[in-house]
Amino acid sequence: METMTIEHETGELDIGLSTFLGRTIIDLMGEVDLFTRDLFKDVLLECISKNEKGIVINLDGLDFMDSTGIAVLILAYKEARLRQADFKLICNKDPLKRILSVTGLNRVFDIHGDVLEAAVCRGGNQYGCVAS
Repeated sequence: METMTIEHETGELDIGLSTFLGRTIIDLMGEVDLFTRDLFKDVLLECISKNEKGIVINLDGLDFMDSTGIAVLILAYKEARLRQADFKLICNKDPLKRILSVTGLNRVFDIHGDVLEAAVCRGGNQYGCVAS
């Protein structure tokens, strides 16, 4: 697995990249905020451009994500849709699930409990998965 790290005075963001069933898996650890959003955005857009099947973003390693992180997720989602690629999230942490719910993004994003579920589902989200 390839890993990138960006550090700043209040925290850091580690991004791990791997492939599973043809999709790029992006594991996030640390914080997505104003200081780390550019790396986050660049990695997501590059992964979307290089993998026609799509990406799975694992949010479970995050300790914090602010509105700039949400904006990057929306931007990447739109880019994936333009390319007709999958854009799936793994999210099991209550604070992040609450943010996605309050913003209504839980009804937009394809959200799953783990990498296997995200990789094999061709539709649905936490409300139901249709296996490929």
